[in-house]
Amino acid sequence: MKRKYLTVVSLLAGLGLTCPLFGTSELKAFDVLNVDDWKVEIREGDTVRLLSSEDDLLAVDFDVAVDRSQMVGHVRRKEGGFRLLLKEPIALAPEDQRVVFEVRMKGVKEDTYQVRPLLEDENGETISYRAVPIRSFQESHDGWKWMKTHVFDLTEAGGATDNIFRVEGGDLNAWPDGNLTFRGFQVVLFANRGKRAEGESSGTIYLGNIELGGKQVPDSPFAFADSLLEEKGKYEISFEIRSAFQGAPVEEMVETLDFDPDNEASRRQRIELPIGDLHNSWVRYQVRDEEGMPVVSEDIRWEQNISPEVSKDVASIDLTQRPLLGLVRMNPDRLDDSKQTGGVYREDEEMNVQFRIFEPEDGSESLTLQWQFMPYLSDKIIDSGEEDVRFEGASFVDANVVLPVVKDRDAYRISYTVLDKEQKTVDGGEYVLGVAREQIPAYISRDGNLPDRNVIKRHPYFRTTYFYKRSRGEVPVEEDILENFSEMVDESKQMASHITYMVDLAEFEILPGVYDFALMDQIMDVAADNGAGITVRLAHTEQEKPYRWLPYTLPRSFDGTPLEGHGYYGSYSVADPDYRDSWHRAFKAVHDRYQEHPAFEGYYVMQAGGEWAIPDEPWNGYISDYSVAGQNGFRDYLKNTLGLDLQQLNDRWSTDYTSWEQVMPPLPDLSKGKAPDLRPQWVDFQRCKNFWRSSWYNRVTQRIRSYDEQRVIIVYGGFRNVGNDELLDLVDYFHNGGNHYLQGEGTMVKMWEDDRVGWINEPHHPHGWAAYGDPADRGWVLDWQMYVSIAQSGGGGANLHVYYFPNPGVDLTAHYGGTYAYDRFERYKPILREFQEMTLVQDPKQVAVIQDEKTLLTKHRTTFMARKSDLRRWFELMKLDAVDFEFYREDEEANYKMLVLNPIDEVLSEDTIEVVNRMARNGALVVMSARTGRYTTDEQHGEYPLLKKLEIPLPTGTWEMNEEDVVAKIEESDWLGSSEGGLPFFTQEDLRNDLAKEDLYESYWKWPYRFIPETDYFGYYKGNLDVGGETLATFVDGGVAASLYSVGEGQVLVFWGTPEMKPEEQNGLMAAIAKKAGVTNGTMDNPIPYMLEGVDESMDRFYTFIYEEKAGIYLQKIGNVPDGEWFVDDMVTDTRMGTYDGTLIRENGMELEFRSGNSPLKVLRFIRPKKMGNAKWMEKYPDYTGN
Repeated sequence: MKRKYLTVVSLLAGLGLTCPLFGTSELKAFDVLNVDDWKVEIREGDTVRLLSSEDDLLAVDFDVAVDRSQMVGHVRRKEGGFRLLLKEPIALAPEDQRVVFEVRMKGVKEDTYQVRPLLEDENGETISYRAVPIRSFQESHDGWKWMKTHVFDLTEAGGATDNIFRVEGGDLNAWPDGNLTFRGFQVVLFANRGKRAEGESSGTIYLGNIELGGKQVPDSPFAFADSLLEEKGKYEISFEIRSAFQGAPVEEMVETLDFDPDNEASRRQRIELPIGDLHNSWVRYQVRDEEGMPVVSEDIRWEQNISPEVSKDVASIDLTQRPLLGLVRMNPDRLDDSKQTGGVYREDEEMNVQFRIFEPEDGSESLTLQWQFMPYLSDKIIDSGEEDVRFEGASFVDANVVLPVVKDRDAYRISYTVLDKEQKTVDGGEYVLGVAREQIPAYISRDGNLPDRNVIKRHPYFRTTYFYKRSRGEVPVEEDILENFSEMVDESKQMASHITYMVDLAEFEILPGVYDFALMDQIMDVAADNGAGITVRLAHTEQEKPYRWLPYTLPRSFDGTPLEGHGYYGSYSVADPDYRDSWHRAFKAVHDRYQEHPAFEGYYVMQAGGEWAIPDEPWNGYISDYSVAGQNGFRDYLKNTLGLDLQQLNDRWSTDYTSWEQVMPPLPDLSKGKAPDLRPQWVDFQRCKNFWRSSWYNRVTQRIRSYDEQRVIIVYGGFRNVGNDELLDLVDYFHNGGNHYLQGEGTMVKMWEDDRVGWINEPHHPHGWAAYGDPADRGWVLDWQMYVSIAQSGGGGANLHVYYFPNPGVDLTAHYGGTYAYDRFERYKPILREFQEMTLVQDPKQVAVIQDEKTLLTKHRTTFMARKSDLRRWFELMKLDAVDFEFYREDEEANYKMLVLNPIDEVLSEDTIEVVNRMARNGALVVMSARTGRYTTDEQHGEYPLLKKLEIPLPTGTWEMNEEDVVAKIEESDWLGSSEGGLPFFTQEDLRNDLAKEDLYESYWKWPYRFIPETDYFGYYKGNLDVGGETLATFVDGGVAASLYSVGEGQVLVFWGTPEMKPEEQNGLMAAIAKKAGVTNGTMDNPIPYMLEGVDESMDRFYTFIYEEKAGIYLQKIGNVPDGEWFVDDMVTDTRMGTYDGTLIRENGMELEFRSGNSPLKVLRFIRPKKMGNAKWMEKYPDYTGN
């Protein structure tokens, strides 16, 4: 069959606006929309019919069952579907790198279907690619969508991940090998948006243009007609384009459109925004019907990936000409150029607002202007008026209104309506205005001592955050917020006297230099009157309060896709210095305003770029930041952070650049597939992105400390900042967003003891301390998190927080019990006060682990740090065997008897390889797999640089991934634990089988550990003979599965494959290895592994924290209890247990009972009987001393 191709160059490329990094977006369309070209593949019982259609559309009716189980990531779904196949598949050319197509799904709810282009590679593997919408300025829930796949060779770590593609058949290597063929579409259907229920799905799918594209993604501002219109008719659409908020328009135009909702070709007409050469544009459009009545009107933002410099010389239109949209131009004589934001007044000028009102086309001689002047965040009217407008032959009239500036209020808006002589509205709108002051005046309304961070940290920091819920676009009433806040403080101060007040930057600096302090002034006063302290949290939530005037840069993926990051917060390029400066200005404004106010306690600092500062999403195929700001920021990093000149860069990268303008962020080398990208420029780019993320807190806290040494700074971050000594000198607390996973034990203890930097804990569910998150999901979230935080930071972790959610009402007691469990919060307050100066008993760790981030950066090609948890699950086996360990610290190296490497850390830095070699030769036992350190970031070393460095033979077998249930025979049980079940290994086939197991979703593949893409991590060396050393285990074929080598004064244990990571299949393995390494640890022989010990020498008290969820009676040894007699009680249940002898507890243990309905956490307090006061009642409790 002959195909007709048409090459279409996108609007963006046609305007010459594309960034040189990406090139143009060319689409190649082909004519395959005839029903005779297609066939369907369906399951028995399903009904799918191909329908003839006109106007170059293909229509398909379907009615299918939704009952197949499919594992996606760490979530199991139920789905149905069918295949829509070309009778004659199309062979693709090398330049064809993605499928782009138009689709509409009729009769099916949004998010309950996927239309996945289906390809086949030369080895017979079928690959269905997830398609996602191309950005438009208006989306329709049930209308047409323009969809794209990722480029075909995009993967995560060279493997399949459902949000990029899924595979079936062929060679099962999850990779598009060789020449590709386009076969059609896989249509996937769900019963509901939850995607987990069985049911059915029926409807009609329409396909429009089907095209093939290259690397560059189309990104012109468009919308389908059915996203704006509903009724049949003829419409006029007017556009007004600005290069600044409330600035002078740079383009105005009108288009007409005939629309028929019953005609699919009419529905999919495209409307383009003529934004031209603008980096940021502010667009107002209005749709009017045949009577001239408005149907749709909206103000939107659009950002293009072009330099802001390009927009500087864009000229404004003639402001004396009638606008094409409406009749009013606001403050035209104040707009000196097109880049000026309107509405900003100096503090030394009157607020004179100019309404330039134009004579209507119908020749009306007079109009009426009505206006209302209000605070920016309130509907309360400060002033209002009405002006008669008479043209008397003039084309326009300027109506000037002088507005009153209210004391302690700088931010306003004015709402206006223009009426004709029949009192019909002919125009209207809202204008934002305010006063920008050179020096923000201090707000001094209350007397009292000013907060001091050193005084505050003498006690645990119990804190709430005021949460006032409102919907997007809702204008709050200041009085209502203030009343609600007052009621909340009156209740919550009983629980915590420290309160965080959230301020959105979009509603704080409302125009350049114009800050809205009015409500916050009153908030500070209410807090002061109630004895509470306020930390101000600056953040931004794009979903609720979109930026209006502030220019920004969106992060971009390597193909030009704008990245949204966290849907609630939005995402902004942190490489943009102007955007970062808006945050610095805001913090300084808060300080200047409240520096003398007794309620102002400090600052809560979040990432400026959103919840995800660097929106890398490897599972979605997104690699940031290739935006113009990212390109400039990368050059700045190379020059100023790394200190390179151009010649040094050329030497480092083996390049021949002649100017810095030629230096660009390197595109990912996707052709490497499962092999890591070890190019030095790629590694530098990934490190640069990590620097952008990590350096923000240093930058902002340094700036704050330059003008405020006294107040508290809280940073949203955790134990990953422990090594940042500069930051530890500046902040007072780190704050987590849910701390339910036992990670980073002991890492923050010194942070508190030496630097007095604490650790604030909240539930992952922001309002509920008993919602979810404890290991057994029985509602003991606070108890578990307290164990975790104390394990991480000792006394510094004894701080609690919750977002106070007024539902039902604000009453504190209404939040007792249930999922809120604020009574549990209060229950722990006296307990935690006692731990403020407690020191954890920490014997030097004898076991260290290393996880090198280079595998993440080069194989996964991402800086998404949460993926590191997925990749290090191997280490969890040591926790289950009670083998105490920590992440490697150079200053503790001499104490380590054992070093455990991650078996799937394929890429190690040269520094890491040197550490491993040094430790082995100095006497430690190193535990690794043969593929650990298979590469290093210096490509010249070739494969297996770590084995070579250790002088261990290389594997002689072939890497086998597609066998299942591989179990090696244990030859030396004293090294590898019990030999009865053998030593299990894990393969890619096992991974595929796991995805089909319903129960595994609940017990294993769930947060914080997610499904790892189908790459080549899992397998074993088949036929692995003659590798020397002492054989500890062998595969069925006689090949070596595990062996031991002497290296210098130490030993290296090598697994010749990927050991199984499921705890029930490797129970006792790590404990056996640790004992052979000479590791001594009392908890390894205890029935309960989760145990901590602490001491407060000032009070001569000892504490033990024990967490156990399985009910029963346990004999637990507590290895560090000092000699002598102790009276012991459980602080959580208020159980008085009796008098004990320290020596007997250490040597014999103490009997502990855990009951099913009680807290799984016991906090045992040991007090000397002589320090119990005159407590004669002690004699009524058991005496276990033997005296």
